[in-house]
Amino acid sequence: RAAVGLAWQLRQWEQAAPGAPEVRVEPVARQMAALVARRRLRGVWQSPERRAAELPLLAPMLDLPVAKLARLVEQAPCYGALWDDLQTERQQRLREGDLLQPISTALQDLRREVRQASRGQGASSSGGAVPALSNTSMR
Repeated sequence: RAAVGLAWQLRQWEQAAPGAPEVRVEPVARQMAALVARRRLRGVWQSPERRAAELPLLAPMLDLPVAKLARLVEQAPCYGALWDDLQTERQQRLREGDLLQPISTALQDLRREVRQASRGQGASSSGGAVPALSNTSMR
């Protein structure tokens, strides 16, 4: 068990000292898309015959060109190494593209997604491109 909970940590970030630079994080919709892509990518990893059809659909969810994703899939010795490489690529793109957002905005987005998921609504704030939180579990 963690010494402090997520709710406590979120409150700490929200109550940061005035004038202090706000923590910047990856947007919620991008993280949700990555979770969905991770699950689907594992299936593609396990069934190479699906790669030609699936990789073009997964690449935008991971914010990578299809050719780069295909190369990473082919070169990775195991799925865990592939996911680690993809996370490194995604983090680099986030920093280079200045795609990070203030945590206060991300918290608002996350709360909205949780409310929508608890109501059983399937569309997210990203225009329906990403399933609701209830559909992103790792099975």
